[in-house]
Amino acid sequence: MGLVRSINIPPVHHGLTLFKKWADLVCAAQLLIAFVIERQLRFSQLRFRFKTSLKFAIA
Repeated sequence: MGLVRSINIPPVHHGLTLFKKWADLVCAAQLLIAFVIERQLRFSQLRFRFKTSLKFAIA
């Protein structure tokens, strides 16, 4: 029983560290995606404002 327990602990621990690394990676990816989307949205809003100001300037 004790021998089995000592054999079983390392893979579980390794799996947990792997999972934590994977979770960190996913978190970083989500932050990056959110940042990119926010920049895209901001850019489109600026472009929209620019177009509307052009329309007002022409009209």
